[in-house]
Formats: sequence, C-alpha cells, structure tokens
Amino acid sequence: MGGIMKQNKIISTAIAATLLSTSGIAVMASNNSIKNNENNQGNTIKATFLGSNDSFSLSIDSVGVVNAFYVSIDVVKLSGDIAFNSNCYKLGNENVTAKQSVNVVNGSDDKITIKIAVVANNNGNLSDKDGNLNLGTINLSSGSKDSEYRIDHIEVQTSTGTNPSEASNNLNEDSRKAVTLNKDINTGGSTGGGSSSGGSGGGSSKPEEEKPEDYNVQLFSMSGKDRYETSTKISKTGWSSGAKNVVIVNGNEKNMVDGLSATPFATIKDAPLLLSNGKTLPASTISELKRLNPTNVYVIGGTASMPESVVSSIKSNTKATVTRIGGSTRYETSLEIAKQIDKIADVSKVYISSGTGEVDALSIASVAGREKAPILLTNVNSIDNKTYDFIRSESIKDAYFIGGDKKISNSVINQVDKVVSADVSKNRVAGRNRKDTNAAIIKKFYTGSKLNGVVVSKDDVIIDALTVGSFAAKNDMPVVIGRESLSTSQKNVLSSKNTEKVYQAGGGVKTSVINNLKELLGTKK
Repeated sequence: MGGIMKQNKIISTAIAATLLSTSGIAVMASNNSIKNNENNQGNTIKATFLGSNDSFSLSIDSVGVVNAFYVSIDVVKLSGDIAFNSNCYKLGNENVTAKQSVNVVNGSDDKITIKIAVVANNNGNLSDKDGNLNLGTINLSSGSKDSEYRIDHIEVQTSTGTNPSEASNNLNEDSRKAVTLNKDINTGGSTGGGSSSGGSGGGSSKPEEEKPEDYNVQLFSMSGKDRYETSTKISKTGWSSGAKNVVIVNGNEKNMVDGLSATPFATIKDAPLLLSNGKTLPASTISELKRLNPTNVYVIGGTASMPESVVSSIKSNTKATVTRIGGSTRYETSLEIAKQIDKIADVSKVYISSGTGEVDALSIASVAGREKAPILLTNVNSIDNKTYDFIRSESIKDAYFIGGDKKISNSVINQVDKVVSADVSKNRVAGRNRKDTNAAIIKKFYTGSKLNGVVVSKDDVIIDALTVGSFAAKNDMPVVIGRESLSTSQKNVLSSKNTEKVYQAGGGVKTSVINNLKELLGTKK
C-alpha cells in the first residue's frame, strides 16, 4: 500500500497485521494518518488526526467467509476528543449486498468499542474472487486537530445467520482470532512481535541484568508468548513449590471480569489464577496444573463461560477435587464468590466496581485480596437486588465504590449507604480516567512509603494482568497500569514510595515506563 495523500502530505506508511492463527490468514489495516514512529508496533496502531476526521480499513486475506462475520475493535483515546461518526462503518466489499448491525459501546471515558455483525443477503460470498475479505472502513471524528488515538485489540469471528442479530449469537468460537498489529513501512519497516495478550514472548521470572541509571530496582518479567503462558509465569513466580488450591477463570475478554472478582477468593485460598480458553485447557495451563499438584481446583463462572469440558480436562489431568463457583451473569458470579469468601472470613467490607469497569476492578483487586473483601459488580444506575440483599443481610460495615459516576452513579452509592453501618457517601475512589483512578487507589490503600514491590501491566488490553491479582495481594503490592506512559497523578503518588522490586505482568509496557518506575521508586546506588 503506497503513499496516501492527505492534506497535501504523503504518509507512506502501511500497517500490516497478522491474525494469531495457523491458517495463514493475514489482516491489513491502513490508516490515513499513521505516523512513521516507534509507537506503531506490538499490538496497536497509534495515530494522530491531521484534520477533524480520520478513517482506517481492515481486510483479511484467504479467510473464505461465505455468510457472516463479526468484528470487535477497541479505539483508545490518548489525547484530545475522539468519537465515531454517526455513519461510522462502511462495508468494504461493494459487490456484496449485506445486512449489518453496528453497536458502539462506550466502555470508559477513554476507550470506545465498536462491534459489527455483517450477514450477506442470499448467502452471497463476502470474500472476493481471490478469497479476501474487506471488513470495511471505520470512520472517526475529532473536535480538535492533533488528537491522538490507538487502535487496539481487533478480534474477528466467522458466523452464520440470516440477520445480524443471529450472526451475533451464532459466533464460531473456534474461529475467534485476535490481531497483532505491526509496523510495515514501505522501506522494510519493523515486523515486531506481540500478541493480543501483549505477551512479548519467552518471558521468565529472572531479573533483567540491565538497569538504566543504575537504580537499586530489579525488574522481574512475568510474561509468556500468550495470555495463558503469562498466567503460568505468574504462577511459577508466586508459587514455586506448588499450591494446594488453584483457581481457573476464562481467559476470553468478555469473561475476564470473573477473574478479577475471583482475586480475593484466590488470595484467601493462597491460590494462583490460571486460564482456560473457553472450551478447554491450553497445554501451558495443563502443564502448570501438573506442576502445582493441587488438592482443590475452583472454576469460576457458570457453564456458559466455564463449560463442563473444562472440568473434565482438569479431572483427567489432576487428582484434585473440582468445585464450581458461578452464576448465569457476571453480577451473579461476583455475588457467589462473595458468599464463598464470607464462609471463610466473615465479610465486613466490600468493594463495588462496575460490571463494565474491568480496568478499575484490576486496580482494586490486589487491595480486595489483601483485605479478604469481595469485589461486587454493579450496573451504572442500580445495584442488583440479590447483591443488595447480601450487603444488607450480612451487616456489612463499610463499602468503597471504584470508578467515576459514568461507571457507578450516585444512586448506587445512596442505595448502599442506607444498609451499611458506616457513612459511605464519600467513599468513591476515582480519577478522571483509568490511570488517575489507579493512582487514587494506590494513594488511598497503600499509605506507607515502603512497598514490598510493584506490579506493572498495560492499561488498555488488560488480559495479561487478569491473573496477577492474587500474586500482588499475596505479596501486598499495588498494581500500576500504564503502557506508554504514567499519568501525572501516578507519578505524584509513586514519588513518595520506594521499593526494590518491579514485576511486569505480560508484555507491551514500554521500556520508558519501566525506567520511569525505577526512577520514582528506587534510589541510585
């Protein structure tokens, strides 16, 4: 893809992306305003608006989609004002008449997700004569020039159906393919690695030898080639001699909040968190289960997120007793976990997080684990009746609400305030974005100057950090989120802390962020 003319500038950059699949499928994403810079590597595309509108397109080679497909794309705002146009999506294959459904999800203040289901009319072939599928063009708008954004975590699935609604419900889970985005400049460019989990490949728990500025801080890498292997790296680091108990959660993005809710329970059980892939156990998880040799394995979630095939795989590879903890929704699952925690450690405090606020839940997970307090999930404007009844019947004394009012409204706080002993009306812990909320949590709940260590992970695609909560809680360490930089609030709160250990959970965190942490937390030798 050659130079693209835009505002009298030639931007001779193309972005190539390879699906994580053995089928040879390739994805090409081209963006009218991609800048040739070092940030366009790993599993993101970073771009800058050159005007008030921008767009990018995606196509798949040799995918052979006949009837329907479903694609999910995250757009992360880095600066300025980013929004989808009202006509935000256009199917690329012009010779195919198709029905389409576009759902824009405002996941957070700084991330928007677009979900698209497309079905060909009359069973027309969505792929062209060469077997290529043009997924279409995504249009963005901005109120200001030079606004920056990043395209993250593109996931494609084939499907069947006669309309988009059917296509959304008939996804072929085996076809789920996340995307790795790599810089591919016309002059050769980088074909850097990375994965949808942010794994940088070949991670280990040994400290890196090279320490910039010679600060007395060791960096321990806990990252593998994918999210599943990363979870085993964390397990090996925290439970080197095995574990009596193990907790297993679904490693797919739509179920990851279950894993965050499970952190306090896993901490009480002194259990590492490992991942299933939805239908079974990956080889790396099986291998780690055998090494840990547990007596008990707890699977988190109902049969939709953790099917019996996973239970069967556990039983066939271990002698452990398998126990399921889960409900039909994420809210019910978080409540069932809370009930199990209450049986072991009488619950007097709860942390309430949004059912769609996974990053906020990640930030508080290690705190909740340390304090043996459950994480309960809520909708924006009202708390689930069963959850409300649990808080009231268990005579909960205290509660904290994690996230801003776009995630948890004041009406939820008022509901809970009526049935707990303490005055919790001022117990919202939040910042203007996910990083500042992360900083507010560290400031509120890690008051001492000396830290046992710090865990750092990406702030956008958080699947790698999903399983680090029980490790961080076990060692009384805060989790710091930041991929490309730390916010001013994070720097301010960390500058008053010190530690000699930084653990990186998963790949994708820039070296400059690691170096910044060493400078903030360490002292020069």
